[in-house]
Amino acid sequence: MSPHEIVGLFGVACYQIAYFAIQLTRIDPNDGRIVALNVLGPITLIYSLMHDFNLPSLVAHLAWLAITVVGFVKSRRRQASNA
Repeated sequence: MSPHEIVGLFGVACYQIAYFAIQLTRIDPNDGRIVALNVLGPITLIYSLMHDFNLPSLVAHLAWLAITVVGFVKSRRRQASNA
């Protein structure tokens, strides 16, 4: 197994752990650990795609990353205005 495949599998694990934690342990999706996993997942998979390119997969991971970042920023702004 090549290094980029190992990095890609780590990204898959990040996605799966975040999803599992939200669905089964009732962790808040805005928890920093979940956000970190949802940022690491697509970044590592995009790195993996640099070696074995697949356009639909790249688009999906870029969208996931953008949605996570926008959601995180929106959540922090909401918290700041409530404080």
